[in-house]
Amino acid sequence: MTDRGFYQIYYPENYEDVSIKRMVLVIQPDGSYLPYITYWQEQADIHGFALAGIENWTGELITQFNIDAREKLGVGKIYLTGFSSGGYASCERGLSNQKYVDGIIPMGAYCSDYDLNDQNQTTPILTIIGAQDNFALDYDLVRPDERVYSYVNKINTEYVIIPNLGHQFPVSYMDEVGWWVIKN
Repeated sequence: MTDRGFYQIYYPENYEDVSIKRMVLVIQPDGSYLPYITYWQEQADIHGFALAGIENWTGELITQFNIDAREKLGVGKIYLTGFSSGGYASCERGLSNQKYVDGIIPMGAYCSDYDLNDQNQTTPILTIIGAQDNFALDYDLVRPDERVYSYVNKINTEYVIIPNLGHQFPVSYMDEVGWWVIKN
């Protein structure tokens, strides 16, 4: 991990060999981002994209990171991801700053059209939720089928529901997530 002040970056060995520099900012739901970056590390090593994490993130720090990554580090594509409340934060910050974000991957969370702030959605989204995720699917005490129906009709997303998964990080789906980052 390379310390860059308010954020840290993991560069895989093959990072300099890829033509498009990609970086995934992992927004943790609480405390440290390190456990969540660990879930991503194998995909970063396979595909050659960098990972970044911010301790004690705020909306302003995430926006500043996006600007720094492009202007100071030469990153061509930036993706925001997070699990649980980190997923909701990735949606909020990604959709309100679409000019700096090339993809959003909420896990155990989903984006709301409210986060668009009356803008058109231009950023691709991959939403991953466990079929038994009572937190994400029953958020705000709305029936899950109504919430998902409303959500899918307002936000353009690739939507994946993983069978037999509750409100846990979708480790079994990370191969597909790595490829999604590369194709977007």
